[in-house]
Amino acid sequence: MSVKKGIVMIMALAALVLAGCDDRHARSPEQDRVGGQMAPTESGSGETEAASSTPAASPGSTPQGQVTDTLWVMESRGTKQCEGGGMTVEQSRGKLVDGGIQVVESRCGVRTDRMYPQMCGGATGDILLHRIPSAMLDAALELGFDPVGNVPYQFSSCAPKPGTGSGRSDI
Repeated sequence: MSVKKGIVMIMALAALVLAGCDDRHARSPEQDRVGGQMAPTESGSGETEAASSTPAASPGSTPQGQVTDTLWVMESRGTKQCEGGGMTVEQSRGKLVDGGIQVVESRCGVRTDRMYPQMCGGATGDILLHRIPSAMLDAALELGFDPVGNVPYQFSSCAPKPGTGSGRSDI
């Protein structure tokens, strides 16, 4: 009988420990970015930077000249581990503008659905995101951009990360 009580106590203790571990995976709404959905409390975050040509469009509001039906497109930044480099958010935005696509907002981000092994010269999950009118998606696809769709990502600073070899900020 005492062996059963010991096993039950160990299982109860293990359950308590595992229940306490769940908090380390908890994410704030500001960290959750899936498929271009933004948390309403996004402004005020010190870790994100944006380059906007116009204020953020919101569905249902139609101030003159503001686009209401938008979506996010992305392209790889092309940054290499230990080397840095890659494209700036302005260069990526310029490709869309030169292609006749209106850009509502541009941001830097990082994909959270893939793991990148640490090795110099290896790829990173750094991406460049642009919010464009939905009607211009086909033109963006022709320029090499991909719709964000359900790709999980987080907005990030456009400043170079320490150790990337780049000494200047993109924004």
